[in-house]
Amino acid sequence: MNHTIIALILLTISITNTNCKHINGTLEDKRLNFTGFALKYAGAVAEYDVTTEDGYILKLFRIPGDKTKPVLLMHGLLCSSNDFIIRGNDSLAITLAHAGYDVWLSNYRGNMHSRRHHTRNPDTDASFWRFGPYEHGYYDLATSIDFVLNKTKERSLSLIGHSEGMLITYILGAERPEYNDKIKIVIALAPACHLEQISLRLPKIEQIGSILINFLKLHNIEEFLGFNTVSGKMLRNFCSDRFLGNDMCRQFFLFAFGFDPEGLEPSFIPTIFNNFPAGTSRQNIEHSIQFISSGKFKQFDYGPITNFIKYGSEVPPEHDLKKVTMKMYIIAAKNDKLSVIEDNGLQAKELPNVEEYIIIENELFNHMDFIWGRHTPKLLHYRILEILKKYN
Repeated sequence: MNHTIIALILLTISITNTNCKHINGTLEDKRLNFTGFALKYAGAVAEYDVTTEDGYILKLFRIPGDKTKPVLLMHGLLCSSNDFIIRGNDSLAITLAHAGYDVWLSNYRGNMHSRRHHTRNPDTDASFWRFGPYEHGYYDLATSIDFVLNKTKERSLSLIGHSEGMLITYILGAERPEYNDKIKIVIALAPACHLEQISLRLPKIEQIGSILINFLKLHNIEEFLGFNTVSGKMLRNFCSDRFLGNDMCRQFFLFAFGFDPEGLEPSFIPTIFNNFPAGTSRQNIEHSIQFISSGKFKQFDYGPITNFIKYGSEVPPEHDLKKVTMKMYIIAAKNDKLSVIEDNGLQAKELPNVEEYIIIENELFNHMDFIWGRHTPKLLHYRILEILKKYN
């Protein structure tokens, strides 16, 4: 019953052509994993297990290309590397691979590919799940960058991040400034950082988020919508049901992230839910809600006493975007209800090295279209290739 409530809450908030073929693939795609997609559409794939300073074991995938042109893709909240490849030939990962880039895809701690630790058991040790965006950036992203540069023997790489994948990039640049020089160019897709405008677009999100967190704490649930948890499986099975769940889940995504019915066709929904949600920690969800409620880009708020012990202050310190000196292109969407235009504009002004702030012309392009959208190749991918070509 508890897991049922969790699944229904997620369907309420989201922090969140009906023929036999979807664009660029067949119904067999809904059964493929990352390796299957890479082999089918790129013809080659490699995978690596890398260990962070604090013992988490992360999965990195690689679609081999020109070693002098490494590109690292960083996924968003509740997502994984899979979300960059499930559109097949029209996905960002395959588009980059076909253009000759050495494509790397990281999975930060807690998702379905990186649910391991050298000493902590995610099924029995609550301490495994004591992480959020800070740990994703300070440890996971840093480890991934170092591994890619070591393998390619390059001094720097290009980075493309979506949503929380950019938030953790900002954290890394602010808290470990030496990593700014290891990234030659960043392409920020719907970056999450300033999030106060979400409350205006989705007025109930803070209230519902608070209810959700209290429910999870009350029932000692540390893993949120893990891929193989009961709640994760229930959600995937429900949304894959073509008689009822498919359309309900599609309508939910259109409502929560921006309405573009042509960009998210019904036949693609089963493929999405064979890969999503990929899972994360309760603390990560709680921190995301704190970003929204406080309007501040700051570290996790444990409460005054624990804050003072951990930070030396009753209030968590803010991350200083002025320290994020890596060269940046920010790409935003007019119909994005999560990473909204006003918030992206604030980032563009505050970051010291923004080359260009780009707004997608299409009025319906939204948050998840950046990775899942049917029309993304003609609206976004050509821009990404143009930017990368300047630096590679």
